Amino acid sequence: MRATLKAHQSKKGKNWHFGYKAHIGVDAGSGLVHAVETTAVNVSDISQAHALVREDDRFCYADSGYTGIAKRPEVTADSHLSSMRWSVARKPSTIKGLNCALSAEKSIESRKASVRSKVEHPFLIVKRRFGPLRKRY
Repeated sequence: MRATLKAHQSKKGKNWHFGYKAHIGVDAGSGLVHAVETTAVNVSDISQAHALVREDDRFCYADSGYTGIAKRPEVTADSHLSSMRWSVARKPSTIKGLNCALSAEKSIESRKASVRSKVEHPFLIVKRRFGPLRKRY
């Protein structure tokens, strides 16, 4: 079996992954997917964020992989993207360092995660419908 030339490999933790990654944009109200970008596995999530935002979006809830999105050149150059409110989850290691406001910070992150969970739901449907898409040869 010959691998596609556009597929790449990337290391996450101690594990190597080979293939593609799907970046999706989901409507927060309905939970329907409105944008899909497929890239090689070594492309970062933050580099595809501008392609997943619609013109009528005012808020964007993202995981900690999008930290620093508001400072990126493609966001600051676009008037619509720079006027959006980016609600990015904090990394767990930064929350552990805040002992005094730990419960308040956890409740804020929990509310962010409840909105972001709608993005993970389409991936669950695909995995249940088609089964695990990884295979060893």
